[in-house]
Amino acid sequence: TTTTTTTTTQVNTEPVVEVMAHPDDSISDLKRMLQSRFGSEWGLANRRKDRDEIATGWELVSAAAPTAKDEHGSSLSSSLSYHLFLHSYNLVNKDVIHAVVRRHDEVEAMASSSSSSSSSS
Repeated sequence: TTTTTTTTTQVNTEPVVEVMAHPDDSISDLKRMLQSRFGSEWGLANRRKDRDEIATGWELVSAAAPTAKDEHGSSLSSSLSYHLFLHSYNLVNKDVIHAVVRRHDEVEAMASSSSSSSSSS
């Protein structure tokens, strides 16, 4: 018997949204601003919040940020760390930052999995 698993990736085809930020803004500052503007549209409203009051299950990723390389030398994107600043990643005007939002059901499954493993130890 062969089992096939498929995954669906949804890409937002909306135009790029321009935001104003200062190089000394933290990644958390930018995430808070984006969450307040797009949180409902992105399905973030009913998610748990972290200590910075940012919904869980989404990250900011930039191709302009320094990244690791794969075994073929291609750049690998990584999420921007909440405690660093925009200038830490050498981001400049007109750079594109992607918001990667995990589906809510995946976030809930991960949360219940981690709480059950921590309560069993």
